[in-house]
Parts: sequence; structure tokens; C-alpha cells
Amino acid sequence: MHSRTTLPFLVPLLILGCRENREAERVTPDAASIAAKAPLDHVPNGELAAGSEKAFALPLPYNMKVIRRFEKSVVATGRATPEELAAFVRTRVRDGQAIVTTTGTRFERVKVPSDPERVLSITVDINSDESTRLAVDDVTPVKEERLAPTPQERMKAAGLTPDGRILDPKHFE
Repeated sequence: MHSRTTLPFLVPLLILGCRENREAERVTPDAASIAAKAPLDHVPNGELAAGSEKAFALPLPYNMKVIRRFEKSVVATGRATPEELAAFVRTRVRDGQAIVTTTGTRFERVKVPSDPERVLSITVDINSDESTRLAVDDVTPVKEERLAPTPQERMKAAGLTPDGRILDPKHFE
């Protein structure tokens, strides 16, 4: 008889206890919500942030300084480690291949997604002053353009066959 009188009091407590647990589960942050609240300009440790400077279409890290810029080549230096700089480049290029050597990393025949027609060769290595050097060369194959007509085309334009005879004697004056 004693259990019948306590049962009506226990049921509401059990329901409230279950609700509190569910609410506690909803409030507990998960990894996705923590990542969503991270600042937009946050860069994980060991990664380089892109700056405003570019070598062709390839963004350069904010701490790299362009020291030479030519029509087909850009050279920049900075204080990042070669590993950090190679990782930075690796995440921004497609195709081609990466060759890791004892002195650095070479990226051969790679493309930047924002300029897929341009083919680049990129070298990351150490300078003599212990800074890291990034050399970006445009190795895009040159499309063959004919600047001058062939000898056969010049002969035809002059009204002659390739062996020097007149093409149409009626129109030759």
C-alpha cells in the first residue's frame, strides 16, 4: 500500500529528469559547432595564411616578400619553414607531381585552379641566409603562331607555283 501512494509523486520526477538529460545533451557542444564558432581569419598552428601578393595565379603566404618578378618567373623569400611553405603550395595546386628532395620540394607541371590554362614549375628551398625561397616559373607550352607565311604561300600570293611557273597566264600582267 505504501508503494501506491509514492508512485504518483515519482512519475513527474522521472519525466522531469529525462527532460533535463535531453536538454543537457542538446547544449553540449560538438566539434562541428566549435569549428563553426572559430574566427574566420583563424589559421591552425603550422599552417601559413595567404596574403594579397600572387605569383601568376598562385597566392603567396602573407610573410613572403617578392624579390624578383619577370614575365615568366617570380621569386619570393620569407621566414616560413620549407615544410610549411611546401604544404601551403600543395593545398593550392592541382595535377602535376611533387618531388621532395634533400634541399626542398619541386612541383612540376602543376596548375592553379583559378588559372587552369597556365602550367607552373614551383621550387621551395632554403636560401644562403636561412630564409625560405619560393620560385614560380611559368612553363606553359607556347602555342604555335605563324608570324610569316610559308614559302609556298608567298609563291602562291605572287601568282607562281612552288617551282616558279606562272599559276594563271591569263591574269599575269
